[in-house]
Amino acid sequence: MELAPYGIVIWDRTAIRFANGAAAAILGVAADALDGRPLAGVLEDGGAAATSLATAAEGEERRLECDALRPTGERRRLEVAASPAVYAGGPAVLLVLNDITDRRRVEGELQRAQKMEAVGRMAGGIAHEFNNMLTAIGGFARLAERNPADPDRVLTCVQEIAKASERAAALTGQLLDFSHRRATDEREVVAVAPLVRDLRVFLKPLLSAGIDVAIRADDDAACALVNPVTLNQALLNLALNGRDAMPAGGTLTVAVTAETPDDAFFARHRGLKPGRYVAIRVSDQGPGVPAEIRDRIWEPFFTTKEPGKGTGLGLWMVYGTAQQSGGAVELEGKEGHGATFALYLPAVEPPAAPEGPDALQVAEGEGAVILLVDDEDAVRRYLRLVLEEAGCSVVEASDGQEALERYDEAGGLFDAVVSDVSMPRMNGPELALALEARNPHLPILFLTGYASRRTAAGLTARQGRQIVMKPVTPDRLLGALRDLLAV
Repeated sequence: MELAPYGIVIWDRTAIRFANGAAAAILGVAADALDGRPLAGVLEDGGAAATSLATAAEGEERRLECDALRPTGERRRLEVAASPAVYAGGPAVLLVLNDITDRRRVEGELQRAQKMEAVGRMAGGIAHEFNNMLTAIGGFARLAERNPADPDRVLTCVQEIAKASERAAALTGQLLDFSHRRATDEREVVAVAPLVRDLRVFLKPLLSAGIDVAIRADDDAACALVNPVTLNQALLNLALNGRDAMPAGGTLTVAVTAETPDDAFFARHRGLKPGRYVAIRVSDQGPGVPAEIRDRIWEPFFTTKEPGKGTGLGLWMVYGTAQQSGGAVELEGKEGHGATFALYLPAVEPPAAPEGPDALQVAEGEGAVILLVDDEDAVRRYLRLVLEEAGCSVVEASDGQEALERYDEAGGLFDAVVSDVSMPRMNGPELALALEARNPHLPILFLTGYASRRTAAGLTARQGRQIVMKPVTPDRLLGALRDLLAV
């Protein structure tokens, strides 16, 4: 036992009765210093760990990870296995300690390296896609400009520009998701079939020439409550996996159906509510998934691809999207007959058709007075037009300091503030603190292109504060302001 490379401890649930040299080295003390000491005294949160490990004395083997605190203050990560033992004729626990601190550190470095490798590969594809979208946006804008007297042509151009901008927003959303910089996991009612049909254009530059894409999505009434950005990302991941499974070419099929799964489905996913689901199936004609790894494919960083070809994050993100939406994902099909990944999302009723924009009023016939703060001129002009169209009176400022000047000039007679977060001289959070001293009840709507969940939580900690991610649609902006003013 003294020659064993692992720490070995006998603990009678009252105190340590034996510890070999490896255990003493792991815990950073002399071997004789452990004799008679309570186990909880050498582990961080030792009481909870000791309670869990003590059950091993009754014959139930346990295994857990915990931190050990050395007398020097150094923290070491331990893997602890507990088995029943006998000491002095009474029940005891045999503990085997494995110091996994260095392994966890190396795993973390590997994960970071894999993520950076994935970002590098992603950058080329994103640059390609943004150039495509900019071509569409600029091209349709020029076409509308050339023939402004033709309303049908102008409307078509404007609709295509809006679609391209939404796809660009989806791309930046993927990047923010990947770097954990999205402020919220906002979900909305999404018509799944149109989203899947739009995927064809998005997939075109990513799939090889030998792969055909078949889209079967005709049920426009099939709707789900989901984050459309993460759903797009999940479907892209499945499509790219299908592409990689068919190096010699084939057909990639994406199908959307609204269905009620059978009882066996709900037996496999006991946390799901029975009812209607929107099923999105992505199928390839590759060799399928070997039976021996089917249980592992959802693990983060598990990949069958050669080094440099995959991060093992794709299916993990798909699984996360399904969980976030209250659904499930399954692998269908048998080995040798292609793979079909089915994403099940709880079906919801389609949203009611919008009745048209209502005036944003604070009293009968009285439009809201808004202090609008953003350092980007084009963004500020857009937001001002939206607010004025809703009947608001708008005062503009290009940063926080100018906003304070405008606030004081107007005597503080504003119903709400709409402010960017990142600005020169004085940013949004700093402006909010300054305005709080003047009027602690002033509603503030923050707009930002990116923010971590921690930052977002800090900005919205006070009542009367909301945050909306850019790009923001007119309806989303006015809806958030109505919520603020209604409080």
